[in-house]
Amino acid sequence: SIGDTPVGSVGTQPLYDPDQRWIGTALSSFGVVYNRELVYELLGRDEITTFDDLGDPRLFGWISFADPRQSGSISTTLDAILSKYGWADGWALLRRMCANSRTFVASSARPPLDVSQGEAAAALAIDFYGRAQGQSILAPGESPADGRVGYVDPRGAVYIDPDPISILRGGPEPELA
Repeated sequence: SIGDTPVGSVGTQPLYDPDQRWIGTALSSFGVVYNRELVYELLGRDEITTFDDLGDPRLFGWISFADPRQSGSISTTLDAILSKYGWADGWALLRRMCANSRTFVASSARPPLDVSQGEAAAALAIDFYGRAQGQSILAPGESPADGRVGYVDPRGAVYIDPDPISILRGGPEPELA
């Protein structure tokens, strides 16, 4: 909330139903997880900053992709890209990204692992998969900003999604719910 006024949305995404049928309880973002060493080797810089970066032809064969038919977080990310870039430019970018893909896997948890193991330079990821993988391989005392794996929510293009909860009408324990 801002002061006494509850914030009702992040961008165009509502955080709760006006009739209180559901309430967003956690916010997730959808961005890019990347291997700093490989990105430096392939692109000459140690970070990814935009979704456009994944369409760079120098990353041919170095992008790990989860199948959006199997992953809600990846289909949400693709929808965010199409919304940000528009239909024609968004599909052109998605085609370039897919052309750079070395694999399409069933689980969205797998691409961040591929990135951390050096099997891929970058992948689309929901924030908690990307950040958790980067933090899980840090050396003792190492900062996430200095780790081998980074995560970025591309500025001006990231999508924030509330994970909602609701109470079933007629449920057995309404007070507990």
